Amino acid sequence: MRRVVIRRTLEPVDERIRWSSYLDATSDGVRNSEIARRAGVDPATVGRWRSGSTDPNPRQVVAYARAFGRPPVEALIAAGYLTAEEAEVPVAVAPADPLAAVSTGRLLREALRRVEADAAAGVGGDTEDDYEFTPEAPSPDDYRLAARTGTRK
Repeated sequence: MRRVVIRRTLEPVDERIRWSSYLDATSDGVRNSEIARRAGVDPATVGRWRSGSTDPNPRQVVAYARAFGRPPVEALIAAGYLTAEEAEVPVAVAPADPLAAVSTGRLLREALRRVEADAAAGVGGDTEDDYEFTPEAPSPDDYRLAARTGTRK
């Protein structure tokens, strides 16, 4: 029978920097209290993760990854429990907002291209579209409701 030993693969200082950076990159900018709620840990624990005074244990790492829709292996690598070579999969941390790096002009050109392609194919137009457009900005109450229900508007 083969025995597996989990060991740390990075120096403690580098490891803390990596985990803190991973939290910043994948937590969608939510507060520590929300990270704690989703991952099932105390909010003070998240603060200690960010400061580097405490490392997450493997269960906490996996709980965090699942709570934020990230691959658990990716999070275990970021926390220093595995290396990409040990996991035998290429892992790259995607930004929390993958469209943040795309210019507004490029997004608008792509949207126009899609609208024109749909019109040429006879899709959309005068019939009911699959989207809703609201020109006015959401009220602060809308944001509070979204925060309480765990959804975004």
